[in-house]
Amino acid sequence: MSKINKLREKANRVNSNTEQKTSETFLNVFGQHDRKDIKIDPALQSFIPPLNEEEKSLLEESIRKEGIREDLLLWYEEKKGYILIDGHNRFEIIKKIEAKGEKVNYGVKVLDLPNFESVKDWMLINQLGRRNLTNEQRSYLRGLKYERARNKVGRPKDLDKLGQNDPNNSGKERVSEVIAKEFNVGEKTIRRDADFARGIEKIGLINLELKREILKGSSKLRKSILQDIGKIDLPPSLTFDDSNDVIKFITERKTKNSEADKKNGESIFSKDKKAVIIALQSLTEKNKAKDFNKIIKMIEILRDSTKN
Repeated sequence: MSKINKLREKANRVNSNTEQKTSETFLNVFGQHDRKDIKIDPALQSFIPPLNEEEKSLLEESIRKEGIREDLLLWYEEKKGYILIDGHNRFEIIKKIEAKGEKVNYGVKVLDLPNFESVKDWMLINQLGRRNLTNEQRSYLRGLKYERARNKVGRPKDLDKLGQNDPNNSGKERVSEVIAKEFNVGEKTIRRDADFARGIEKIGLINLELKREILKGSSKLRKSILQDIGKIDLPPSLTFDDSNDVIKFITERKTKNSEADKKNGESIFSKDKKAVIIALQSLTEKNKAKDFNKIIKMIEILRDSTKN
């Protein structure tokens, strides 16, 4: 055998051994978290915008024809085991297909992340990098990222004096400004995103399925309603069975606030009106021209009260 052939044979043996070791490593890792041991964490799953029915149907068709092209990504936690952090929609379809006795081949990778919070941060960044997000889903994820970043920064003692709720530690640039630049949107957009995300999260704590409907785009709730929900503290006993309950709650709340404002305005109006009448009577009785400017000012206050 020539030297060249011997070298080729040696190279082939090395390549074969390398491939075998790689395969064995993968199988060993996979064996530690058999598909039945892959856990779904609801808190992490909520970071994944669900697919609408058409998207889900297309994905299932693709999986049946071409299989799973991207590995499922897992994170290992000592107490919980292997937790799915990317591929929830694919995994749901895999289980659906295999429940009918068919086999679906797929790979897995385990990401080395230090803790649960870092997993959330990674998932947010990963999801925001997807191209098929709706405007609402992108707004929700940006809002979540802002909220998480703001909470890490903390709230300074002079927060109310600043007039904003998101300064960072350096004092040079607000969190909302940093994130706005990252996504090339306005700072106010990021803060509105935060209200939107908070509203969806609050609804999710009451009705998780309704939250999923909102993120799928199958809910009739307007963005402004969800932003309103994000700005208020909801009663602990409140329940939302569907979108209509949310709309009803916000409508009733606005009506009550409007009536309260009107009542308060009427009270102020009544008080100012009495003051003007007394002043006019005093001017008439005592003919004091020096009180004229005071009366004019009172009339202007009364006029402004009627406008409001």
